[in-house]
Amino acid sequence: MRLAARVALAGLALAGAGVGVLAWPLVPWMLGLGLAAYGAILWVWPIAWLVLLPALSPLVDLSLWTGWLLVGEQDLLVLVTLAVLLVRAPAPMPTLSRAGWVVLGLMAAATLIGLARGLVVAEPPGGSDLVYLSAWNALRVAKPWLEVMALLPFLAAALRRPGGTDWLIGGMIALAGLICIPVLVERQTFTGLASLSTDYRVMGSFASMHVGGGHIGAALAFTLPFVIVGLGGRLRWAAAIVLLPSLYALAVTFARAAYGAGLAAGLVTAAVALVGAARGARGSVAALVRRAALPVAGALALMGGLAVIALETPSMADRFAALAPDLALREGNWRAGFDLHGAGPGFWATGMGLGSFLRLSAAASAPTQGPSYYRVEHAPAPFLRIVTRSQFYVGHRVGNGAIGAKLVLSLRWRAHAADPHAMPPVTGTGRLIVDLCQKIALYSIDCADATIAAATPGAWEDVRIALTGPGDPAAMWPKPLELSLFSDGGSVIDIADVSLSDERGREFLANGDFSAGTQRWLITDDHHLVWRIIDQYLTILFETGLLGLAGWVGLVGLALRGAWRVAGRGQDLAGAAIAGAIAAMAVNFLFDAVLEAPRLALVIELVLVAALLLGEQVPSGQADADGDGAVV
Repeated sequence: MRLAARVALAGLALAGAGVGVLAWPLVPWMLGLGLAAYGAILWVWPIAWLVLLPALSPLVDLSLWTGWLLVGEQDLLVLVTLAVLLVRAPAPMPTLSRAGWVVLGLMAAATLIGLARGLVVAEPPGGSDLVYLSAWNALRVAKPWLEVMALLPFLAAALRRPGGTDWLIGGMIALAGLICIPVLVERQTFTGLASLSTDYRVMGSFASMHVGGGHIGAALAFTLPFVIVGLGGRLRWAAAIVLLPSLYALAVTFARAAYGAGLAAGLVTAAVALVGAARGARGSVAALVRRAALPVAGALALMGGLAVIALETPSMADRFAALAPDLALREGNWRAGFDLHGAGPGFWATGMGLGSFLRLSAAASAPTQGPSYYRVEHAPAPFLRIVTRSQFYVGHRVGNGAIGAKLVLSLRWRAHAADPHAMPPVTGTGRLIVDLCQKIALYSIDCADATIAAATPGAWEDVRIALTGPGDPAAMWPKPLELSLFSDGGSVIDIADVSLSDERGREFLANGDFSAGTQRWLITDDHHLVWRIIDQYLTILFETGLLGLAGWVGLVGLALRGAWRVAGRGQDLAGAAIAGAIAAMAVNFLFDAVLEAPRLALVIELVLVAALLLGEQVPSGQADADGDGAVV
């Protein structure tokens, strides 16, 4: 690509990042400074993106505070990465085998067709400002693959460099370590680090779990194989520091799917590491022990630790005892999902569209079932309309200055006797519930609350409530606060002019008048099954049909081929890490829609494509070892 074209594309990427910074609803200059620092690091060390981008993408998720769901901070990181690399370290498209191009072509076709179909699936009547129920959800789901494809030439160039796999392993070790930090803080704040008797399940930095999902467990199980093999390589000290916190973080997810994924990851990583170490040792027992002892010990520690937690903690014993009824519940979810699938052969070939499930579910569900949603109306002045099918909270983070303070909540609201525009029509109950709770997202603790009954359904009413901010302002580990507004299932309510202030007049809410849409407001929902088909394989089939499923099977197959070939060289243990990560992914895909979280999907797809590339690249001077024409 000519310099002028690269500079033009880099300028467009920087302009996109700049627009995102200016629109960021927290402190834009801080985000801009962080992105500038990231860009400066890449300018000096271009290959550093292979560490920093995977490590930072899931960590810098501030959607609990921003309310952003369509665009996230990781998208701005990708744009800055592309802008810098286009100018500083341009790379040609990689040379791939026919199989490689076919698989990438299948994935591209499935993504683009799924995106086109997903954009035209009807929204709820009147529209939705909750991205999951808007047409834009198709783009939200498609983004990770589009971003990985944009990074493809730079990924191939990085992996061709001597020690390229070390950078990939380093990025995943850094990701595992950075996931652990908010987990440790969350556990210390809400339960204490040593308590394993409570079933409090962490979410860490994975704000995408605000409507359920096992994203943090999937991320930890996916990254732990890289930590394990790091014990036997150049990054052994970093891996040793991260290993125990990662095992602890995975254990306190208290998620059966994450445990199963961790066990599969440990088993596969150990087995492939032994094969790779044996080939690298070339018959020397001492060399075999030296190369494989620490990775195998790490894998055994992972599997043993998970087994002990699963068998010895009461909460996990109860969860494993409930496997049969939970499986029946999941089967019901799978059947209900495919009841929404179109009958024509075209739908089975290419799917119903990316991100379409929730809109189809909302249209087909009874008034007190299916996903809830909201939208901002602008006449005569902005207000938020909430259509509630189940327990659905619209929340706003509140600063720690409200802890222990005397507060006044004021707002205007009205309850609708019925909403003829909802589909199907929704009958209201005329009740607004206000909670000010200690809360990350999933668990509400020590709440100050109030319930307001509508005096005249259909008429605006003014409300003023005195509250005391929960918690101890002198606590060493103060619990974060969230203000939540909600109503009963089957209700439609309107909210306007929300304010929460203390005796000194300090305001703790931003965008309480909804003039900036739903910025700073984010929903949570306790009924997780309504938001997804809880199986990634079925989700791929539902959204992109047999075309998408064939693309994913091909991608995973070529990634496994790449992992095996890297392991077979006996030069490093990256193949064992990739194989273990794929095993973890395969197990998690059985029980959760993992790719619904774009930040996690970006990391998973980046590693899979890296493995495909590693299977197609020959180190300098090395011939085709198996005579099939592929680079190894």
